[in-house]
Order: sequence, then C-alpha cells, then structure tokens
Amino acid sequence: VAQVFIVQREEAGLTEIARLQATLEQYGIFDSADFLATQINSLGGLQIAQAAEVPTNPTSPRPRRDTLLGIIVGFGLSLVLVVVLDRMDSRVKSETELATLADSYSIGSVPVIHPDAIRKTFAPHDDTSGVINDESFMFLAAKILDHQHQHLSVRDYLVTSLTENEGKTTLSAHIAAALASANRKVILADLDLRKPDIAGVLGLESDLGVSTVLTGKSTLEESLIDTVVPNLKVLLSGPIPPDPTNLFSTPAMSALMEDMRGHAEIVIYDSAPLKPVPDSWMLMHDVHSCILTVNQASSSRHEIQAVASRINGASIRTLCTVLNRTNGDGVSGGYGYGYGYGYDNSDYGRSTDRTGWRKALVVVDRIKTLKNRLRG
Repeated sequence: VAQVFIVQREEAGLTEIARLQATLEQYGIFDSADFLATQINSLGGLQIAQAAEVPTNPTSPRPRRDTLLGIIVGFGLSLVLVVVLDRMDSRVKSETELATLADSYSIGSVPVIHPDAIRKTFAPHDDTSGVINDESFMFLAAKILDHQHQHLSVRDYLVTSLTENEGKTTLSAHIAAALASANRKVILADLDLRKPDIAGVLGLESDLGVSTVLTGKSTLEESLIDTVVPNLKVLLSGPIPPDPTNLFSTPAMSALMEDMRGHAEIVIYDSAPLKPVPDSWMLMHDVHSCILTVNQASSSRHEIQAVASRINGASIRTLCTVLNRTNGDGVSGGYGYGYGYGYDNSDYGRSTDRTGWRKALVVVDRIKTLKNRLRG
C-alpha cells in the first residue's frame, strides 16, 4: 500500500509539473528549467522507512490474560451472588438465632427423622422395650429438665408450630418418651382435636380421650393409656368435637390440665398449629410453658418474630423453641398436617381416611424437602 501510494504521488506530481510548464509557455516564459528541476526534486521526498511484515504470533486471543480475568470476574460474581442469596434467605440458620429472634429458651434442634424411627420407639419388643436411644431427643429432655430446674413452677408444655406439617406431633411423642426414659412420670395428651395424630403415630386405639373427659363421659383415670415406654401415659383426643375452640374455653379444660399436672411430673400437650386455627391460643391461658416448633426449611424470620411476640404477650410463663428438621441426611417422615386444615376439606377421623392422608403427606413432604435442598 505504501509503495503504490509513493508511485501514485510521483505520477500526480509529474502531471502537475507538465501542466505548470504548459501554463508558463502560454505566458511566453520559456526559461523555467531551474524552477521545473526544483519541482521534480521534490517528488522524491517520500520513502518507506520500514517494510511491513506478517506477525508471527496472534494478537488475540491471549489465553493467560483471558483466563486470569475470567477467574477474577467469576470469583467476584460468585461472591456477589452468595451475598445476595444470603440476604434473600429468610430462614433461621441455627437454634441460637431462633432463640434470639423469639426471645425464648432454646431447647435444641432435631434433624430430619425417618418414619421408621418413631415406629421403632413405640413398637413393643423384648430387648429394649420402651427405651428411646436417640441422642438428639435425650438432649431435648435434658434441656427441658434444666428449664424446669430454673422455673420450678413449670409443670406442663404446650407443643405447637406456626403452620401445618412442621413435625410437632413427632417431636411431642419423642420428647415425652425421652422424658419418661429419664425416670420422669409423663403424660402425653393430644389436644389437637381437629386433626389428632398421636394415636396413629403411637399405634394406639381408644374411644376415650380429651373430648370425652371434657364432656363428662369419662374420667381422666379411665382415659389414660399405658405405653411400652415405662412412666409414659397417653391421653388421646377422643371423638372429634364439632367446635374444639369452644370446648377449650370451658372451665372443664382448666380443670383437666390441673388434674393431669397432679398425675404426672411433666405433661406434654400436642396442640394445633397457631396460624390456621385459634385452638392453641385458647390453651395458653392455662398452660405453664409453650414449646414452639420451627421447621428450618420453611419458617421465615418475620413469621417467627411476629408469632413469638404474641406468645410472649400471652399469660404463659416461659417460651421455649426447637429448631426442627435441620439439615442432615435422611428423608422427612411426612408427619404433621396436609392442606385444608379443619373439617371442610376432609373426613379426618376414620382410620381408612387417615391411611390415605398419611401416604399423601409423605409424598408432599418429600417434594418440599427436595425443593428446599435445591434452594439451599
């Protein structure tokens, strides 16, 4: 390109000199040799300083530079993503954070429990009949006994949760069994009169229970059932009443709680969740302490703080918290509640219906567990 440019410039210069010479001759100027020689010499002023060469190495891409920049940018974006996801994640990370958030006494945390584990605890067998050997629940029992030592007036605990399917029934049964294994006389009472599940979890059957005692059809002594766990008696829900909330607000409920406290050192109540129905809120007027079960995978900080603030404003003496279904190996047992709490959407109460609901809840809970793990 440079050489062609020089040639073209010289040709253009010669053409211009010829035109200039012709113009001078028109005006009668023929002695212009010196002038024309100066113009011709000026045409040789351009020359190639350095010849162009084909590059031996490519100018792009540059692998080392691009790799280093990719690592730096990828690390920076990953760090930003982790911070953003952590800010967006409203789940409680630890039992200590839960206790601080709820302004409560932390009993501990429980990993995901396989359904076979609870059946094994309450199944009759010869070698270790009625002995619970799960260390996590024995730890909860030790914390509850320590809580009682600090609060000597506390004799009973209402186990509840924010919403359905947070594992409070499984937790109630295991806590009661662990306390009984610690040589304490314990009564486990099913106060969830809308969807009672203690009978199914423990494999018990009885037409007597809380509803029959409250309506005067049976006494507490007649309704209590012995279990394979020594020192543990169970009071089932009994027939499902038409209006549990109204039944809990009667003086008979306060009398029943006081009577149970007289028959045991510790009473554990499995009650309905707090958000769907007001049953548990009615019971808090007479119970000594409340154990709020929080599912780590689904409960948000905002919900926990709002509910805990309302519980602390009730007439209970202390609030305890348990972080349930914490991260770990295993498959969720599917115990708890399904959708449509109450009587409108199901015929809860018959054994044939309960079996179908149990299988459906297992599937639903496993799907929720998989989704939470993918989110985590």
